[in-house]
Amino acid sequence: MADQLRRWKLTKGEVKHASGLNNARRDIERWLAPIKPHLQHLAAASSAGTSLEANLKHITVTLATWDAVWEVYLDPKWARQRLRLYGAQDRALEQFLKQLEKDMAQLSLKRHNHAKQLVVFFGAATIGTAGGLEPAA
Repeated sequence: MADQLRRWKLTKGEVKHASGLNNARRDIERWLAPIKPHLQHLAAASSAGTSLEANLKHITVTLATWDAVWEVYLDPKWARQRLRLYGAQDRALEQFLKQLEKDMAQLSLKRHNHAKQLVVFFGAATIGTAGGLEPAA
């Protein structure tokens, strides 16, 4: 039986679930609830227009909502959450790779009676015909 390539995939959804990103979104919605009207006013007074009137409206609304919005955004809980999420994403990837290594070792022992080398490709890298790694175009 010829060796076959197998594909194990860690999806974005699996990372979001394992890292707690879905729960973090609920926290963010709860934290932003008190300033939701301010955020809606800011969104409505976009400075995308080139008219002086639109720019003045945007500046006025920004100044009126500045203190309330930044009081929420400067709370240390945002930084703590970001740090937790980065660490959790790393742990989710590490857990996936450990499980992959374990599964591949078992499969290799079953097929070949010895462990073969595990090769892992990240992102959009491909195996070129010359045998080297080529970045995706």
